[in-house]
Amino acid sequence: MNVLQQIDWKAFGSVIVAFGAAATAQFIAHIFSQRREDIKYKKECLQNLYSPVIIKINKYLFEECIKESTIKQQGLEFYNNEFKNPSDNPHNTFKDILETVGSNLKYARPDIIMKYHDLVSMPIENQNEKDWFVTSKIDFCNVFLLDYLHLSKELKVNSSKINTNVEKSLVFTQLHQLLENTGHLYSQESLIRHYLEITKLRQYLNRIMKLNRKFEKNFSLLNKEKAEKIYKQIGESFRSDVAEWWFSNLSRPDGFLDEELTT
Repeated sequence: MNVLQQIDWKAFGSVIVAFGAAATAQFIAHIFSQRREDIKYKKECLQNLYSPVIIKINKYLFEECIKESTIKQQGLEFYNNEFKNPSDNPHNTFKDILETVGSNLKYARPDIIMKYHDLVSMPIENQNEKDWFVTSKIDFCNVFLLDYLHLSKELKVNSSKINTNVEKSLVFTQLHQLLENTGHLYSQESLIRHYLEITKLRQYLNRIMKLNRKFEKNFSLLNKEKAEKIYKQIGESFRSDVAEWWFSNLSRPDGFLDEELTT
């Protein structure tokens, strides 16, 4: 008799179905287990790294604004005399940020890790080049803020109060990036002095972020024109003295600051 005819196909089929069901169940259980572990890890990232650093970033940007504004208006000696408390020094606050990130690198995303190592490995002589180093710090803050928003949305743990504070800082860092993408480097460098004014521009945040994403892919004159339209609308929303600084610097193709108009 043929071997195939001797096989109880009904019983064999039942075995195959049972085996397949068990394998499927095991696979699904593995997927859900992996998903739970992934969510647990991301919550640890948020708790141990991102949430604590976000607060420090807001503090750092505010202190850097006060420092740069005071030095511009009153001079470095006045600033050093009036702001002697180490806890109000943006240099110390940013150092604290890097120490917190460094102690929790296992929770950081690759872009944060790369920016972190760039900053901590920077030679001391480069750190003394104030404008360049402050720009690097703000760039780090920008990437961190974006990662925080992305992570909090993934976990669906958004808080309207926290998001408002994050977006205030993010609209500044994103505008800072857009100015660089469009070649307005001197406006970018002096932007920190107007941090408090920039944080009021949250209505432009999505448009600025969208343009920055496009510039990451490639530069185009069309996107630059769109950026210039946003710059015009932003300038028209400023009070007169800030608007004068804003338009004066944007209109200078050589990139040099007008010291009399740079407030």
